[in-house]
Amino acid sequence: HIQRALDIFTELGDAPGIGRCEWALANVLWGAGGNLEEAMIRAERAYGVFESLGDDFNRGWASYTLGLGLVTRFDQVGDRDDLELAMKRFRESLRIFEEAQDVTGYALVLDALAMAAVRTGDRERAARLSGAVSSLESVSGTGLNTWNRELLDFDPETLRADPALADAWAEGAAMTTDQAVAYGLET
Repeated sequence: HIQRALDIFTELGDAPGIGRCEWALANVLWGAGGNLEEAMIRAERAYGVFESLGDDFNRGWASYTLGLGLVTRFDQVGDRDDLELAMKRFRESLRIFEEAQDVTGYALVLDALAMAAVRTGDRERAARLSGAVSSLESVSGTGLNTWNRELLDFDPETLRADPALADAWAEGAAMTTDQAVAYGLET
């Protein structure tokens, strides 16, 4: 259905519709474990469309999707450059969602930054971010991270259960939303 919608939007020359369909196809391809390179191409196209339209909010979602794809490729290939670029994409998304005050976006992106921190070996940062995410999820009622965590083999409960990380988790859980976002944006 998304491909058919893309065909229609393309025929109409409807750039916002094209961008949304490209982004949706990228997410479907990534989430279904299909062709990762095709998913990345679709996400890049969506990003370019949203950038050309000045649609920062949707550009933020496309950047987030690109980050997820880069983490997946890092897991498959092991290229640290992919992981570094993924974190840049996530921080770009977080800045955009900060401007929009999008709590769902915060919860998803901070969780992605936590999973990336685990992959870099910085479990303390990951625990702090995950503590912040747990608070955001309870306040916002969002439960969207479960799907991504499963696909990217990330279980923040292992961080919470680690006695050596208890203080970091508690610090994250005690952060205000603004503090959590600021911490997520730090490099």
